[in-house]
Parts: sequence; structure tokens; C-alpha cells
Amino acid sequence: MKPYSEETANEIDQEVKSLVESCYAQTKALLESKRELISALAEKLLEKESINLPEIMKVLGDRPFPLKESIKEYLEEIEKRQQEEQSRAAEAHDASDGEANEDEDKRTEAQPDDDSAAKK
Repeated sequence: MKPYSEETANEIDQEVKSLVESCYAQTKALLESKRELISALAEKLLEKESINLPEIMKVLGDRPFPLKESIKEYLEEIEKRQQEEQSRAAEAHDASDGEANEDEDKRTEAQPDDDSAAKK
């Protein structure tokens, strides 16, 4: 048994239905207006299994409201770490290129010239 009349129940149902329909229309309009961004985000997720906040922000752009200071600090830390990783990777690549060149030089020095081998 309801603590209110059938008429009140109908009014509640109508109001709930109206709210749901209004929210649905707003959500649908928002998704349609952001279709290109949603597609770009989907493409990025197909490229990579997971993405972090900075990558999401690169795809979607700046947020419509300011970020909290803690989130700004987090983003700066992530960017700093990525730059450090790229720097280390570049240094490792340069070092491996240098070692490869040294190995090639040693192999070249160890191999006798064709002319000197023929003279012996």
C-alpha cells in the first residue's frame, strides 16, 4: 500500500518520466555535438590499450573548467617523467650506435686487406 493517492502516484510518474526524457535529450545532444572528439578518443584507444590523462587531454583539448592544483601537479610530474624517459632512451640509443661503430671499426681492423693477403 502506498502512502499517497493514485493521483499523486501518476503525478510522480509523469515528473520522473519528464526528467528522464529531458536528461536523455541533453545527453544525446551532447554526444552528437562531441562526435568527432569521441571518435578521435576511440581511435586513440584502438592504437593503445590504455591511455592516461595527459593523452586524453591531447585528444579532447582543454577542459571547460580549471583543473585542481593537485591534478596540475600530477600532469607536470607525468610530463617530466616522460621527458626523462625519452632522454634516457635517446642516450641509450646513441651509446648503442657508438658501440656498434666501435665494433665495426674493430672488425675492419682485424680483417686483412685483400691486397696484403694476396701478397703473402
